[in-house]
Amino acid sequence: MQSEDKLCVVVLFGGMSSEHEVSRVSAGTFVDHIDRTRYELMTIGITKEGRWLYTEASSAQMADGSWEELGSNMPCVLSPDRADHGMILFTPAGQVEKIHVDVVIPVLHGLWGDCLFLRKGQILRSTPNTAPLICGAYNTQPEGLSTMA
Repeated sequence: MQSEDKLCVVVLFGGMSSEHEVSRVSAGTFVDHIDRTRYELMTIGITKEGRWLYTEASSAQMADGSWEELGSNMPCVLSPDRADHGMILFTPAGQVEKIHVDVVIPVLHGLWGDCLFLRKGQILRSTPNTAPLICGAYNTQPEGLSTMA
């Protein structure tokens, strides 16, 4: 799941806002354009009900919403503890697995997806993230984050 020689990038998408669907499509576009020779990609989808799920969904599954039905999805959280610096997965076997994360890309839109909500909730304070780069314009297209491609 983790590579020693690549930076681990988590793309956070979905959310409880009325723009949930827009976020899914934007995240799919980002996922399709990230350079996987340089970055290890992981995705966390947030359902409209607010559940955070690690998913290995394709960009098409993200876009059409079918990612939520994948049996391989696992509940997860991004740790607000700077010592953890990563994602915590709750496996089907009832175990907890900690995964180091280098950067979080919040591809979220709308009221419950805005960067202020994430930062006030301390979700992204412990892990380097791109929220300061995209808060004003909600620019989630790959060319807006061209250093990742």
